[in-house]
Amino acid sequence: MDSLSTILDSVRLASAAVSSGHFTSPWAVCTQGAPAGIFHAVLQGSAFIVAEGETEPTLLNTGDVVVLPGGHSHTIASAFPCEPVSVRDLRSTMGDSGLRRVFHGGPGEPTRIFCGTFHLDHDAELSLLSLLPKLMVVSARSPNDHEPTSATLALLDHEISRDAPGSRALISRLCDILFVQVLREHVSRSPAGSRGWLAALRDEHVGKALALIHEHPAEHWDVKLLASRAGTSRSRLFARFSELVGEPPARYAARFRILTAADMLRRRKHSIAHVAERVGYSSEDAFIKAFKRLIGHSPSEYRKKLTNRSTASRLVV
Repeated sequence: MDSLSTILDSVRLASAAVSSGHFTSPWAVCTQGAPAGIFHAVLQGSAFIVAEGETEPTLLNTGDVVVLPGGHSHTIASAFPCEPVSVRDLRSTMGDSGLRRVFHGGPGEPTRIFCGTFHLDHDAELSLLSLLPKLMVVSARSPNDHEPTSATLALLDHEISRDAPGSRALISRLCDILFVQVLREHVSRSPAGSRGWLAALRDEHVGKALALIHEHPAEHWDVKLLASRAGTSRSRLFARFSELVGEPPARYAARFRILTAADMLRRRKHSIAHVAERVGYSSEDAFIKAFKRLIGHSPSEYRKKLTNRSTASRLVV
């Protein structure tokens, strides 16, 4: 079972290009972060990055990709210590592809960095991204096979410089590919003792159990059924799942079921009874109680809150 694909399919990964940075040393740029995840790919040169709350900068070289799943504020610079400039204040131009090009720095060595964002279009986004490290780096010098990622970066670099017909669509799809490649490489090289759902995917049985929960959220999963389907013992699955994911499998499954219901309420105009049935509740009352216990609002209150927020957004626009 391709557990990573199953999970990403269930939460609908969406990526977007933001900017192409052209820097010459000395330079330093800071961002206040974003509500979505952020990634940077170094296309030329090198840079250091330090995320909010961190003290030691991480060196990035040509071909390296760094991901900040929580969209934390951070600073990227040619060297530290530095006096960074906000990315919002940088000189910029807009290419025909719709990609913003930003410029900053002195008379020194050039560095080019591509910046993008990603999010999971599902109400489980926050709970999943919270299980990822604050900062993930995939290095061009990785002992694993980095060639596919390098090929994607080369094509991305080519399209950024062209402004040819279809470049915007192609760059957007390359962002999706690049992000999945980063996740795949991170899974393959997660060190012993790592936690979170990417580390869990390295465990054959826990990874399969996660994929089953995401593929069939309406199923009444308990550890006995999951262990049977994942091909392992109940005790081992319970212990390993709890260790890697941070909670027992049945609790994770119950929460994902309710978050899937919240996602359905947000995206579709189904009745509450229909949503309850679709996520495996035979009783609408039981569904409402479980939903309110986790979300803090009843399904109808939650839908009304979303409608009011959407209307307010339209009024602002």
